[in-house]
Amino acid sequence: MIPYRGGILTMRMLLGALSILSILLLDRPALAATTSCQSSISSCGCTITSAGLYQVISNPTATVAGADCIDIKAPNVKLWVGGHSITGLGGGVGIHILRSASGAFVEGLDLSSGSFAIVGTFSIGVQDDASGAIIAHVNAIGNSSAGFLLNRVSGSAVSDFSSNNNAYGVELLGSALSSIQRSTTDSNSIYGIWLLSSSRNIVNFFDAQDNAVAGVYVGCQPSAGPIGGTCKPSNYNHIYDGPLVGAFSASQNYGVAIDARNAGNVVSGTAGSGDSSADLEDNNPGCGSDLWFNNSGSANTSCIH
Repeated sequence: MIPYRGGILTMRMLLGALSILSILLLDRPALAATTSCQSSISSCGCTITSAGLYQVISNPTATVAGADCIDIKAPNVKLWVGGHSITGLGGGVGIHILRSASGAFVEGLDLSSGSFAIVGTFSIGVQDDASGAIIAHVNAIGNSSAGFLLNRVSGSAVSDFSSNNNAYGVELLGSALSSIQRSTTDSNSIYGIWLLSSSRNIVNFFDAQDNAVAGVYVGCQPSAGPIGGTCKPSNYNHIYDGPLVGAFSASQNYGVAIDARNAGNVVSGTAGSGDSSADLEDNNPGCGSDLWFNNSGSANTSCIH
């Protein structure tokens, strides 16, 4: 216990205060831009404030440390990044879909060359705070926190992308009914894909190799899963069709790991190999109500099949 002027500050009170502070900081845009974006975007530091089609026409680079590059504030915006690179200075968000921007569509494909857009060297590559967003053909590389963050959304989708060399390739925080599809999340310093207090989501057609702690982690522990931490559970997620989950050229502790208290999750069609602790891990006694079938790799319990 820690003394303070009003009485005794317990560790639980301190942790609760820190948790509330972290939520407030997460929900607040990092130095959000004030300039309105034009339909053609060639530089960082603008906000899209009305519906319509917007196109990135060059390779924008952040000029202010900690600032977002492109904020989307209006609903029903279509942003075509068209194979360009968006580069930060180590902080802020590359593309930030704000809570008011429901129904956003971010397309990164340049059809003529076949190249995908790249968002890198921010704190978060792409952050979605609004429901119903679609993000496709955008690769996130070298961001200090998450390549992609789905922050308390419903019905959003991220597809056809890679998210490598971040802390987390993809983080779903308090999100539901969303999908992560056709992804490669390799060489992230903590998790490839992290489901945190997120239920009824789909993760499928994924590769997750050489992530330091786990390829896919369902649980509360931010850095050293699969055991530890207290949060709202992640239930009824479907994780399937992961043909490459494990260590390839570097170490990975776990392939797919589900912590205790998370229920009703389904894992199938996943092939783990070479993970140093277990390819497939479930910390619920007898797997609880989680269902594992048609998987391969080393497992920590006989209920995993």
